[in-house]
Amino acid sequence: MEASITRLTIPGIITGDVEVGPNLGPTDHRFLRAVYQDGLGKYQRRLASVGLAGLDTVLDAGCGFGQWSLALSSTCRQVSGFDLCPDRVAICQALSHSLGIGNTAFAPADLTSLPVPDLSFDGAICYSVIYFTEYRRVLTELHRVLRPGARLYLSTNAIGHYLYQIVENRNALSDYSPRLYGIRTILNSVFGKRRDFSLRAGAQVMSRPGTCAVLRDIGFDIVASGPEGTLGADPAPFLRTHYLGQPCSFDIIALKRKSG
Repeated sequence: MEASITRLTIPGIITGDVEVGPNLGPTDHRFLRAVYQDGLGKYQRRLASVGLAGLDTVLDAGCGFGQWSLALSSTCRQVSGFDLCPDRVAICQALSHSLGIGNTAFAPADLTSLPVPDLSFDGAICYSVIYFTEYRRVLTELHRVLRPGARLYLSTNAIGHYLYQIVENRNALSDYSPRLYGIRTILNSVFGKRRDFSLRAGAQVMSRPGTCAVLRDIGFDIVASGPEGTLGADPAPFLRTHYLGQPCSFDIIALKRKSG
């Protein structure tokens, strides 16, 4: 397979062709355009509302196509983004270079084993990716690399998100069936699958109480939790928060415990 080109516009910043690696299909092309279609302002406002603006060193765990990292770079001294997919990392690097952003660094890495020393970061974001991982291991690793008192902003999906995928089956493409993804995710959760998640194999259902309990057990204190996009002073959800009466996506703000 060869690399392909997608036309990307970041309003007020850049319009141009971006090379997309051979392992990224039609769904990735669509998602890349979607995350930047409204510019970086909404990400900057969210980061400020959850307390991740103006920090020294910040981690974007599962950086994807880099929208959160680029938004962080405008107020934080140094931003490190890690993603399992080298092709996504390459796009982050190319965008950062083309925009003249010099305080970001991107690398491929498994979120359960980050290539950084203990106590490296003053803050971290892990947005809409942890359900593809062995999430307790990832949260334990985030605890390792954060300094005492550092802030974590976590956003993930609950049962309603997958019910929506199954019933509505919106935005299906040749490389992605939302309905099958939702069904496989629920089956993964019922049968206790804990690894090898993907859009094709399904993810895992997470719950707000259960995730908060894991964070507390690892060594975090919960500052706030609630439906996605509702924790700041000016709520502005990006995602559906409920479907068929069930929670879809939720946010958690936590601080690494200073002692104990």
